[in-house]
Amino acid sequence: SNWCILGFDGPGGTMGKENLHPNLSVKRQVDAIGGPGSLGGKQYLQPQQNREDRVLGEASLQRAAFEDRVARGGVEGDVLQVWTDYYKWAVVRGGNAGSEAACVAERACAELTADPEYHGDVRLLRLWVCHAEQAKRPQKVFKDLESRGIGIMHALLYEAWAISLERQHIFDEAEAVYQIGLVRRAEPVERLQGRREAFQDRMLRREAKKRRAPDGEPEESNVSGMITAEIAVAKYNAMPQAPSPSRPPSRPPSRRPSPSPSPSTARSLP
Repeated sequence: SNWCILGFDGPGGTMGKENLHPNLSVKRQVDAIGGPGSLGGKQYLQPQQNREDRVLGEASLQRAAFEDRVARGGVEGDVLQVWTDYYKWAVVRGGNAGSEAACVAERACAELTADPEYHGDVRLLRLWVCHAEQAKRPQKVFKDLESRGIGIMHALLYEAWAISLERQHIFDEAEAVYQIGLVRRAEPVERLQGRREAFQDRMLRREAKKRRAPDGEPEESNVSGMITAEIAVAKYNAMPQAPSPSRPPSRPPSRRPSPSPSPSTARSLP
């Protein structure tokens, strides 16, 4: 015979029979019928599949809850905190560079920056720093923030800006950015001063290596790792763990930025 019969134990002990064609592989035909994990042509989830589906289902519910809170941000009174919690939740799920976290940061920055009330709030600046890390030239993002008066009284702006310049070996501009932040007394000023001193130490070591190197170019040190650690500490400083989507946030007072000098005058600053 050109046909054979393959039976599966069905519900209640009955036999569910399916015809298999000899010219097709048994695996393809079993998969079409239901394959491993199926009984009587009905699919039954394996334990691992059950766990994965449960995790995905919980994530979908949490995401929907955040989206609802964002939509009702005006009613809750602090949509910035909602976006902050949403972003931190996305980072926990997929990492800072994950597509969902990057999308949440981009959406949050676009929506919140339209409201001048949040321009002096460090939480908005943190979201911008996270968003800028995905850009090829993040210093352009920070320059735009500075020109719009966003986060200019927070040390984090100048730390992240100067670090992005240092990564690209634009050392003079990095020093100028530190000077601007110190002249403005961006807070915490002690931390900013410490970042500048660490930068200057790296520059001294770099010049010393350059003088010793036979080709005039120093070997790269672990500056990238130090920079990453510094900006991570600065970015998440005093940020509590993300609460559940249903937990109502509290709104801290925002501070208005004050007029300040531009980066073009940085080298002339004391």
